[in-house]
Amino acid sequence: MLDNWGRSFQTSHTMTAPRWITVAVFSIAAEFLFAADIAPAKQGADLLKTDIMGIFAHPDDETGMAATLAYYSHGRGSVVASIYCTRGEGGGNMAGTHWGPSLGVLREAELRDGLSTLGVRYCYFLDQVDWAYTESAAMTLQKWDREEALRRLVRLVRALRPDVIVTMNPTPRPGQHGHHQSAGILATEAATAAADPSRFPDQIVSEGLGAWQVRKLYYTGTGPGIQAAIQVTDSLTNGTTPAEIAGLALANHRSQAFGNFSRAAWLRRPQVFTLIKSAVPWVQEESDLLRGLPIENPRTPFAAEEQDRPKSMPVSLVFRPRPAIVRFREWALAQGIPQMAESLTSDIPVVAGESNAIQLEIENRTSAPVSGVVRFSFRQKPHPPGGVALPRNPDIRAAQQHSPTEKGRQVPDSQPTAVEAILDSWTVTPGISECRIPANGRIVITLDIAPPSDALEEASVTASGEFAGVTHEAVARLHPVPKTLVPKIETPPILTRFDESWRALPVHLVTRSDLVQGRVIDSTDSQAEFRLAHDGRNLYAAVEVSDESVVSNIAPNDIRGHWRSDSVEICIDPNPGSEHTLGCFKLGIFPFDTAGTVRAARDADANQGPVEVTAPGTRIHSERTPTGYRILAAIPFSEIGFDPRNTRRLGFNLIIYDGDKADAAIGENINESRIAWASQSGVQGRPEDWGRLDLE
Repeated sequence: MLDNWGRSFQTSHTMTAPRWITVAVFSIAAEFLFAADIAPAKQGADLLKTDIMGIFAHPDDETGMAATLAYYSHGRGSVVASIYCTRGEGGGNMAGTHWGPSLGVLREAELRDGLSTLGVRYCYFLDQVDWAYTESAAMTLQKWDREEALRRLVRLVRALRPDVIVTMNPTPRPGQHGHHQSAGILATEAATAAADPSRFPDQIVSEGLGAWQVRKLYYTGTGPGIQAAIQVTDSLTNGTTPAEIAGLALANHRSQAFGNFSRAAWLRRPQVFTLIKSAVPWVQEESDLLRGLPIENPRTPFAAEEQDRPKSMPVSLVFRPRPAIVRFREWALAQGIPQMAESLTSDIPVVAGESNAIQLEIENRTSAPVSGVVRFSFRQKPHPPGGVALPRNPDIRAAQQHSPTEKGRQVPDSQPTAVEAILDSWTVTPGISECRIPANGRIVITLDIAPPSDALEEASVTASGEFAGVTHEAVARLHPVPKTLVPKIETPPILTRFDESWRALPVHLVTRSDLVQGRVIDSTDSQAEFRLAHDGRNLYAAVEVSDESVVSNIAPNDIRGHWRSDSVEICIDPNPGSEHTLGCFKLGIFPFDTAGTVRAARDADANQGPVEVTAPGTRIHSERTPTGYRILAAIPFSEIGFDPRNTRRLGFNLIIYDGDKADAAIGENINESRIAWASQSGVQGRPEDWGRLDLE
């Protein structure tokens, strides 16, 4: 019938109208007649319905699952949305001089180009501030508006109605950015809150949204529970692979030095996700994030997998870990995912050469008092084969000897016995403790643990308690942090010349054994020695760096992001052992910018920005040496926020950043390695693990 109508229309009008009009009218008519066979366009809430939602902290955080998102969007036709807590304005910039909010504008543009390539349909931001690198989720959520961020995220979950949420693992492991942890925390809470009409009810009453129950929640990477491995190298119908698409997409993050990611080998590896909560019945193995979906009305509660966990022991022993782990354990329990915290050990920094108070909690979960004996023992991690063990504190004045007659501090209902456990000069007092714990009660035993002054390798302490014939254990990982005594001088040293006044000060080494990140070939590649002094008003530092290829690729108008090039970072904590850096003084020093001038900027601390603005009283000098370069610095205690009349101890670290790319582009990130006086993964953002300075 259509053909006849078309032929009749064309025949009756050919002689009276131009051919282009005939074709146009025919096309309009055909479109009108075919409309009944075309699916109606989605509108309203149906337009927003999403299969997979990724929740991240910064633009480029989708890197770890980019190939997976490409697989589902291009290969499965899935609707994918990405939510970002920040616009990444606190990061570095390897492609220009944009900084702060302007960098956020640039990174959003890069991100949208990348997501378009990945096939991600929706992109939204929670408009939280990206303020610096930290390893503290607590500080991040305090700096952000946690409740408002959660409100905005719940709104997006209710509006987009994702079946699956994939997010970053919030576990506070060393090296895990606090912003990444916080994105995972907010995603986990939002997955539950969005289904609860009592949470943010104004969205339901005033905004036309409804409660929505996410069907699955995944964290990136492996963890306790069922894992799904997504293959990303199988060809799609267009002939490309998800890994290839991901490489092209991620290359858009040029300000973050991702321009060469398109051929990265690691993009071709299977991407692994751990199923944390599900409203879909659990199975033993998964290979598809959308397994069992869609379902209209899930009958399985949205919860973690029920596991055969060990029955609660009548008596529990646990070493009190760092505050971040304590909080995470409490949070994981409240979220119904205690398994996420079970693998976390009590990881405790201990200052070398002095007694450290470590607390062991013993809880009695029975209705009757119990008595028993707790014994403490050490195990030391062996030094890596071929490693070089050099003393951290050659100056003997830095070592404060531990007295073997010190006794453990007693608490009610415990009777420590003054016996020491000893391993390679590590000591713990008491070595044995007789305890009595009241019914449904808890006691605390405070141990004094003293590593030797030159301790390098971590150790573990085990508490083994026998109660009612049953043995219970707790283990804590102990990693020593160095300390030294800073001599007081009457005459300030000359800051423009390394003379005898500097040479007379005690020397401290930072070698390739003190590796934080990357690889150091030998002592000519990256090594440092430093000297410290004070005069009651200033801290003086001389840092001599061995570096066979000193690179100066940072322009005078781009003094920030010291990790991009050869640099020295001086980290000072006026309250030693802080959880985060917001009260600290962190100074990144470029020995030479492209004009040959020494420059510096504060980073990730209480007052970020160029030193001329944020610490105008700080003075720095640099000079080349036959083996590298030397930095001389004078930092007023007033700019650190420290008054030596009130206390004599500071937290301190020195980090050496090295990159050997002689033809580096201006502003390019060439970082190859980091070594530090106190060396732990991610130590630049974790003052707890910095060393200690005692002022003479």
